[in-house]
Amino acid sequence: MFNKRESGKFDKVSHLATLPGIEFSSPKDFHLFKFVELVFHQIIEALKNDKTHMVGLYGMGGAGKTTLAKAEGKKVKEAEIFYEIVVIVVSQAPNFKNIQGDVADSLGMKLEEEGEEGRAKRLHLRFVETKKKILIILDDVWKKFDLKSKIGIPFGDDLKGCKILLTTRRQNVCIGMRCQAGILLNELNEDEGLILLKKHAGILDDESHPLNDLAVKVAKECKGLPLAIVTMGSALKEKGIDEWTLVFEKLKKSKLVDIRKDIDVDEDVYAILKISYDYLEGKKTKLCFLLCSLFLEDYKIPLEELVRYGMGLGFFPDVDSIEQARSQLRVMVNKLKASWLLTDASEEGFVKMHDVVRDVALGIASRGDNVFLVKAGLGLTEWPKEGRHLGQYTAISLMDNKISMLPDQLVCPKLETLSLSRQKYYERRRNIEVSNHFFEEMKVLKNVSLSYVNLSLKSLKFLTDLKTLELIVCNLRDISSLEHLARFEILSLRGSLFDEFPKELGALTELRLLDLSNCRHVKRISSNVIKRFSQLEELYVGHSFDKWEEEETSVEGSNASPSELNSLSNLIVLFLKINAKCLSRDLVFIFNKLVRYDISVNTDSEFSTLESRK
Repeated sequence: MFNKRESGKFDKVSHLATLPGIEFSSPKDFHLFKFVELVFHQIIEALKNDKTHMVGLYGMGGAGKTTLAKAEGKKVKEAEIFYEIVVIVVSQAPNFKNIQGDVADSLGMKLEEEGEEGRAKRLHLRFVETKKKILIILDDVWKKFDLKSKIGIPFGDDLKGCKILLTTRRQNVCIGMRCQAGILLNELNEDEGLILLKKHAGILDDESHPLNDLAVKVAKECKGLPLAIVTMGSALKEKGIDEWTLVFEKLKKSKLVDIRKDIDVDEDVYAILKISYDYLEGKKTKLCFLLCSLFLEDYKIPLEELVRYGMGLGFFPDVDSIEQARSQLRVMVNKLKASWLLTDASEEGFVKMHDVVRDVALGIASRGDNVFLVKAGLGLTEWPKEGRHLGQYTAISLMDNKISMLPDQLVCPKLETLSLSRQKYYERRRNIEVSNHFFEEMKVLKNVSLSYVNLSLKSLKFLTDLKTLELIVCNLRDISSLEHLARFEILSLRGSLFDEFPKELGALTELRLLDLSNCRHVKRISSNVIKRFSQLEELYVGHSFDKWEEEETSVEGSNASPSELNSLSNLIVLFLKINAKCLSRDLVFIFNKLVRYDISVNTDSEFSTLESRK
């Protein structure tokens, strides 16, 4: 389990993950059709031209611009035309400080400056001084902006060996950004569309196949757009002639005159993706898909966040553990990936949603049983104009904004999920104040995720159905009033400011996950509280509290002892920081039942780590 040195110090027992090399690769299903191959070579030639600094690739949403741009990056790197490839996703509402950070990461830099202007100057200097040829891919640009002042990318002669490949839905963006070459990525022709559809539907490329005639008709309705073709083919995989016929009839009749005005998606593409959604099996899988639209455009969506939302919404009523819930969530996500409604992110444990697919998800979630208000990452400084009366909404996401003031109260009788989290790249200002009456008319709320707020937890007393509460980097001070929310299953106070985890919270007997990571101001976890969490499966107290008592005690005001963990028969995940003198021999048996643990043991001011990541 762990070794003890004669001096009383513990060896470091851990397995550090090997950092993979940064490798630029094109999607595994990339297929160069005849017209696409022509465009591909046009871009290569333009990038080779010494007089061309910026190339613009434009076309409809779902035409495959991003896929083609990544394939270009792979090709020019393999051919050693460029030494490095930097990919920047700009999106409809760009956060340039985030973008600057991503560029710096790609170049192996660390930006010390906090302001956008200083960061831009630092990046500009790096680009000007570099002797390496760099291709910068600006993906999903919606409007003109100044490269130098907003990001730090030089332009023209200053760029030297570096060049830019820009993708956009709009030709006028290419003109406004002064692209020397603007290249249109058009739709696939009917034959190419049919080949792609058959590939993803699992149909042999054989005209005698019984589904061939229907495949021809369905491919034609997909209008030659790869995203539409791939998702439709994936939805119809292993389906019979009746399903193919029904889908074809639906495609013919689709008239989306009521499509939301703020959804910038071609009506035919919307109809096709909506049908793919309709063919998903299970209401929970469909709702999981819609929940992914709560996050920012082009966001790496954490599966852990989806699990916690799902726990709150009752996705997993029959599971015996949160680990089993994670397995069931992965099954749902795999179905969505098989339908091409989600894709893998670059990091394990995360997924992504194509911006067109996200727009369709938001359109679906604008009516019916699940109605969402999503204004994530739009740089809002005030509460949205929808106002206080939000009676139709079941989910609201305003994550990654700069809202400085909340309404005193919101009338949201159907609201089940609320996300108001802010990201680390924003300048630290005073936290948002939350009124004691803010939650009063949200009585069915089940999931709450807040960050950078000041609130009295007494304001949560109305939320008797709440199952998942995340208060990240919040100013809480006294958390004892949480005792009234006895139906909690998941409580995360990660990085928040409070002094004590008090004895009153022993009333949270339904708690299954407790996350106190990075709560560095906690001076006391009251004794005999943790042992009352009989349902607790996962406890995270890493980089946080370490003032454990050596022995269990009932003395008023004393701290918890690690021996209390012996009472938690369901505990299988433990992240802990502890002094060596508090480790007792009878605690060792806990390790035998843990499936994951990360324990830092203090020995003479040095920390050794016992780590397992199964």
